[in-house]
Amino acid sequence: MSSLNNMNIYLIDKLTLEDHFASAKLEKNYFSDDLIADPKVTWGWYAKNPETYVMAKDCKTGEIIGHLLFLPIDDYLFELIKSGNYVDTNITPEHIITYNKPGIYKLYFCVVCVAPLYRQHNISRLMIEAYAKKFRDLKSRGIIFSEVIADAVTLEGVRFCERALGMRAIQNSAHNSHIMQVSGDDFYKILLNLE
Repeated sequence: MSSLNNMNIYLIDKLTLEDHFASAKLEKNYFSDDLIADPKVTWGWYAKNPETYVMAKDCKTGEIIGHLLFLPIDDYLFELIKSGNYVDTNITPEHIITYNKPGIYKLYFCVVCVAPLYRQHNISRLMIEAYAKKFRDLKSRGIIFSEVIADAVTLEGVRFCERALGMRAIQNSAHNSHIMQVSGDDFYKILLNLE
């Protein structure tokens, strides 16, 4: 957990099932119900690999006000999502990879979401900076990403992928979103220079 002294916000990566329910509620501000994963499903993702989430909470209210999720996934699911013919709410834990040994992984940037009242406070930037620290640690453990993709549903999501992660759109999906991609090398250059 890290605290942000100039704001009443703190970041967490040790989560409870209640945090997942709060995150799903937060996503209702931006996504239709069919594009929001059930909290019990995301809890299963987190249980499979707890090094995937960063969430932001308001210190005064204790409410989740933002979350960010990167999932290392197997080649099969990676190619399926990249094709634009798969909605990520259907991801099952068997396709999520754990970081238990050095190697080359493929990464899916699943979601960034910030509560409407907090959008002008650089919460997404703070969460991605926290992730940069995670990725630096992963790299020191010999965990390398060859490619990163995203399925950006909103225009704000497209802009975040482009500006914060260096991604470019490669095609539209069957569910009216944008499949984004960046090489692992470019991804590292951007994230590891944030600190």
